[in-house]
Amino acid sequence: PGDWPAYRGDSSGSSVSKTPIPRKVTRGWTFKTPSGAAPTAPVTAGGMVFFGDRSGAVHCLDADGKPVWQAYTGGAVFFPPTASDGRLFVGSADGRVYAFEAATGRRLWTYRLAPANRWMPVYGKLISTWPVAGGVVVKDGVVYAAAGIAHYDGTYVAALDAASGKV
Repeated sequence: PGDWPAYRGDSSGSSVSKTPIPRKVTRGWTFKTPSGAAPTAPVTAGGMVFFGDRSGAVHCLDADGKPVWQAYTGGAVFFPPTASDGRLFVGSADGRVYAFEAATGRRLWTYRLAPANRWMPVYGKLISTWPVAGGVVVKDGVVYAAAGIAHYDGTYVAALDAASGKV
């Protein structure tokens, strides 16, 4: 009941939790990304904490802040992942959506939204000209994502089966 599996709490961005929050809270732990890259906001599911970072890493920590697993995408992760049905979904600046097994970090599938492998330098790093920079939304077993950065190159949107990654 205390899960916060998506940015702003759920797929509709409600920012509402049914879990009571104490008036006084204290910091239980802190975590710094090994690469020093800026992290996304965290999401939580099943007693685990998940987040990505600008190095392209996806992290899973236990409730005590101890690393459980780390996996990688092919580009920076700018937006928090989304957890659903034992899977973790991440959009990456390489123009792809990734699905990982939430318990282990094993990559289940990846889908390229970008229509081509075309890269450009942004702040000293290469990213796709169609990054999945706004994250993904999961609803009723469907992963929704968009890739694009400039109106003249277009924006590509897909609805993917969460289990298989098929359109």
